[in-house]
Amino acid sequence: MANGFIIIATIILSILCFGVVGYMVILYTHPDEKDIKSSIVYKVFVVLGFTGGIIQIAMIPLDIENTRSDYGLSMYTAWTIILIFNAVMMVLIVPFMLFFYETDSDVAFVILLNLVYAYC
Repeated sequence: MANGFIIIATIILSILCFGVVGYMVILYTHPDEKDIKSSIVYKVFVVLGFTGGIIQIAMIPLDIENTRSDYGLSMYTAWTIILIFNAVMMVLIVPFMLFFYETDSDVAFVILLNLVYAYC
């Protein structure tokens, strides 16, 4: 049976990571983009990407403690989820968002999507 403390600590760490990364994104945003509504989609994906990286690093001690104490958490499933999430972010979402953000905004949305897919 999984230890309740480990599960609660993992959930609290995840929420704390989202909060700290979100605060850092807001704090270090360029002054021209300080309005929260400007490029909100990009900021959300930046927060998701950084949080995925932090959680991947934080899973190492969790995996070690789970192995030593045999808490019964399925670390294989947890590692698979986080590694697939990070791979999808690196290969598909981040390049798409980068090209989508950097293209000219005066162009129609459908043409903009075609340009992004052409470069990705």
